[in-house]
Amino acid sequence: MKEALATATVDKDWTKEKLSALIAHILATHHDYLRKQLPEIAALFQQAFDNHKDSSPCDRILFFHQSFSALAEELQAHLQKEEMILFPFIEGYERTAEQRIPLAPPPFGSVAHPIAVMESDHEEVLQVLDRMRDRSGDYTPPMHAGPLGKAVHSKLKELDADLRQHIYLENEILHPRAKQLEEANRGW
Repeated sequence: MKEALATATVDKDWTKEKLSALIAHILATHHDYLRKQLPEIAALFQQAFDNHKDSSPCDRILFFHQSFSALAEELQAHLQKEEMILFPFIEGYERTAEQRIPLAPPPFGSVAHPIAVMESDHEEVLQVLDRMRDRSGDYTPPMHAGPLGKAVHSKLKELDADLRQHIYLENEILHPRAKQLEEANRGW
């Protein structure tokens, strides 16, 4: 999976920040972005379908629309799992660790369990992104694309970059540090 995240860039050394600060950054930067962009991209696809209502949409539009729709649905559920379960738990671990108070065992046994679910979701997201990226030649619109087609490709490329950075921050920084924190907390 690290190869799939090779294009991710990070604007700050999040390994040195509090986990709660990293979570706040993920929420404000990536979750808010998705909540805004997913409906906007869906609206662009609806316009593309409306433009083709007198003829059948081309295979390319159908492929991207189906891929994007599945991705958007998965992401909606994924964000909720992070925001309602994983992130609050990690923040609670961090607070109790700062106070050197042992945290009661989580109902899911270990933070590694919901992390494994999140990382499995991430792998599925990356597979969809890779298929869309490959099929489009890195989101290059076809020569005959009009402004709408160009806008869809541009938005998908932007979404791809954001999701890769988002997943990198979680898989490579947040999750390993949360597991380390849990392990250290067990010794108190």
